[in-house]
Amino acid sequence: MLTERESERYSRQIRLTEIGLEGQEKLKAARVLVVGAGGLGSPVLEYLVAAGVGHIGIVDYDVLDLSNLNRQVLYAEEDLGLPKAVQAAGRLRKMNPGLDIRVFFQKMSPDPALGIISDYEIVVDCTDNFAVRYLISDACVILKKPVVYGAVYQFEGQVTVFNYRGGPTLRCLQPEQPHPLEVPSCEEGGIMGTIAGIIGAMQAQEVIKLILEIGEVLSGKVMVYNSLNCSSYFFHLERNPEVSEIRELGVYEEVCLTAESHVETVTATELKIWIDENRDVLIIDVSDPADFRPHGLPCIQIPSYSIAESLDRIPRDKPVVFVCPMGIKSLAVASFLREKERYTQIYTLEVGLIQFK
Repeated sequence: MLTERESERYSRQIRLTEIGLEGQEKLKAARVLVVGAGGLGSPVLEYLVAAGVGHIGIVDYDVLDLSNLNRQVLYAEEDLGLPKAVQAAGRLRKMNPGLDIRVFFQKMSPDPALGIISDYEIVVDCTDNFAVRYLISDACVILKKPVVYGAVYQFEGQVTVFNYRGGPTLRCLQPEQPHPLEVPSCEEGGIMGTIAGIIGAMQAQEVIKLILEIGEVLSGKVMVYNSLNCSSYFFHLERNPEVSEIRELGVYEEVCLTAESHVETVTATELKIWIDENRDVLIIDVSDPADFRPHGLPCIQIPSYSIAESLDRIPRDKPVVFVCPMGIKSLAVASFLREKERYTQIYTLEVGLIQFK
C-alpha cells in the first residue's frame, strides 16, 4: 500500500489511467537491477527513482573520472576518484529516501552474476563493455529475465529489450563478442552527453512498461536514434534458437587490441626505398587525430577506431603499411585486417625507426 506522502509524490503519474494506484503499487514492489552507473545508468537510475521503483540494485566497479562529467549527470567534481555506485546511491537516496537501493561495488563476472541477477525481476544493461554485455544476456537467458539494452556512440544510440517472453537475445543481434576495432568505444570516438540522456530515458521508460505491463514493449526490434537530424528507425530481430539456448555461463573476456598472430613489418629504410622507387604502396597513419604528430611520410589518416567502417579505403591489391607512434594501434589494426578481413599485403612500420616529432 502507498503512504499518504507517496500518493501525493506520485500523484501526477497515478492520474494516468494506465497506471493508477494499482500501477504505482506495482512500481513500489518492483525489483530492478541496473548494471553500469555511467552515461546511460545515470538517467536510468534518476528516472526509476523518480517514478518510485521500490527496489533498485546498482552494479558498477568504476571510479569517477573528470572526462565522465559531460554525460554522467549524477555526479559532480567533488566525486572525482570515488566509486560511482556508492556516490550514485547516496544521491538517489536523497532524491527519494523511501526506496531500497542496494550497491554492488564489484565487477560483473560469472561467479556472482547469477546470484545477483536472480534477486531482481528486470535487468538494465547500461555497460560499455561487450564481455559484460554478453555475460548479462546469457545469465538472463538462464534465469528467464528480460534485459533492457542501451548503447550510445557519438551522436547516435540504440535501445531494445532482449529475452522478453522468449524473444530475441543479444546473441540474435550478434552471435559472438565483436572485436574492439569493430565497435569503437566512446573514449576513442567521442560521445555527446545528451544522447546518453535520451537513450537512458528510453531505457527507463521500457523498464516502467515492463513493470506495469502496458504499451508495446520494444522486443523483437531495435530502435536507432540519430540526434544530429532527429531521425529514428527500427530494424526487426528474430530469435535464433541456435545461439539463444544458453544453459550455463561461459568465459567472458575482454578482447585485447594486441595481436598474437605474426604481422609482417617493414623498416624505415625499406619503406624509404619503396617510396623512392615510386612503388605502389599505401601508408596509413592510424593515430587518433588529437594525438597525431607529423612524421613526413606520404600517408593518409584513418584513426584505428574507424578502420572497420573504412575498408573501402584500404586496397587489397597492393601493399599497405600502417604506422603510429608507439606501434600498438598499427599492430592491432594489421592483425584485425589479416584475421577478420583476410587482407594479405599488410605491414606495420617497425617501432622506433621513424622520427615522430
